Amino acid sequence: MCQNGSVTHNAPELGCYIPACADCTCDPATRPQGSTSVHGGRFVGPVCVHTGEAGGVDLCDWVVLSNDTECAVHAANDHPVTVTSRNLRFCEVILMVRSGSAPPFTFTPKIYNSFGLNDCPADQWDSISTTTLVQHANALGITAVGAFKNGPRWWTIDSITGGALANPIPLISATFQMRFVAVLTVSALPPPYIPFNVARVATWNYDRASLVYLLNDPTGNTWVMQSYNDQVTEHDLNGLKHKLNLPDGWKYHSQSTGGEALHLHSQNGVSTILRDDIGNAYNLLA
Repeated sequence: MCQNGSVTHNAPELGCYIPACADCTCDPATRPQGSTSVHGGRFVGPVCVHTGEAGGVDLCDWVVLSNDTECAVHAANDHPVTVTSRNLRFCEVILMVRSGSAPPFTFTPKIYNSFGLNDCPADQWDSISTTTLVQHANALGITAVGAFKNGPRWWTIDSITGGALANPIPLISATFQMRFVAVLTVSALPPPYIPFNVARVATWNYDRASLVYLLNDPTGNTWVMQSYNDQVTEHDLNGLKHKLNLPDGWKYHSQSTGGEALHLHSQNGVSTILRDDIGNAYNLLA
């Protein structure tokens, strides 16, 4: 269990920063086989992963960064940058990445994002297959065994602060690059209106007098829309309740943030997300 907050471990050979817990230790027997602290361009270190449940604890796990691109994400987390985002188009690719040099392997769904690099050109995005994405990833040294395309999407956040500005890689093509930004803590996206956790360090910023789109669930939680997909347009969002098939007890509405800005922070490096039945994404207002 981790109780004393986080510290930063540095692998100077790679310029790689790994957030870890001060009193979190891992059983050496569980270290991925064939790996050392810095081995083959990888940094392996103990990190704490929060369960995300009420009363949950931080469990120790190993993290393997397959290349210096992924290390750059953690370095960026130490030097957060704020970038304007509202209504900007982007795409995501979720790669199922294999770790370990011999069985038993571990598999981690890692999220790559085009935001800040390009607007997800439709001709390239529509024409690339998930098979080709896996091939491109492996050519870049990322041991991917599967891929899922998520996009195009548009932000409803005014700006984003955090570690999403790591060095880009040409995951789609030389001109269509993406960045590693987060890790899914589930092996597959759950059905609509079922929460799931994403491991990332970021703050979603909504300005004063900014319009936000909200879901209220029957337990009293509020969920703030962070992005919408190509099933709707920005003009549809105010009246989206007429398009959604909301579960019993759920409500959708829009409102202004008023005189105070709204900032949604990841909690202990984890954000809790859900999707509606159209595929729009929401962040838990904690």
